[in-house]
Amino acid sequence: MINNSIHNADFSFLRPAAVLDIGEWLKHLGLESEGGYLERFRAEGINTVRDLKSREFTDELLDSLEIMIPGHRKRVKWSGNCNLV
Repeated sequence: MINNSIHNADFSFLRPAAVLDIGEWLKHLGLESEGGYLERFRAEGINTVRDLKSREFTDELLDSLEIMIPGHRKRVKWSGNCNLV
């Protein structure tokens, strides 16, 4: 039997993650000083995690952000697809 209590849990404490600055998010991923990522996120109008989550998270977005290193793409893609907001 699967415990469904997690589906009814209150995750409102995670809402502050939505307004987390994208620079802090990149720092959490260990990518704050990598290849100008922060500047490219900001140039795309992505300033917070909420901004990122409002986009369709595709390979085309990663390409436009010039995130080409496979490990970096994987980290950004995984974290960007987490349901925190």
